[in-house]
Amino acid sequence: MKKGLFTLAIIFTFGILITSCKTSEKKEHDKVHVKEHLHAEKTVYQCPMKCEEEKTYEKEGTCPVCEMKLRKKAEQQQHEPHH
Repeated sequence: MKKGLFTLAIIFTFGILITSCKTSEKKEHDKVHVKEHLHAEKTVYQCPMKCEEEKTYEKEGTCPVCEMKLRKKAEQQQHEPHH
């Protein structure tokens, strides 16, 4: 009887360890994916009238030409694939 309980306890313990390791790997993968997404997209600002064509600014403010409020524009950075 004691041997059976001991065997069951060992199987249960290994089951928990294996499950927790898989969860940890998934969380790490998700963290890396979120970091890549944050680095791939940054917020820039641009004049809505495009007085300076496609010129963008890193901070909010007003256009130096027409003094209109700059609007947010998401800018995609090109990354080479990681192999």
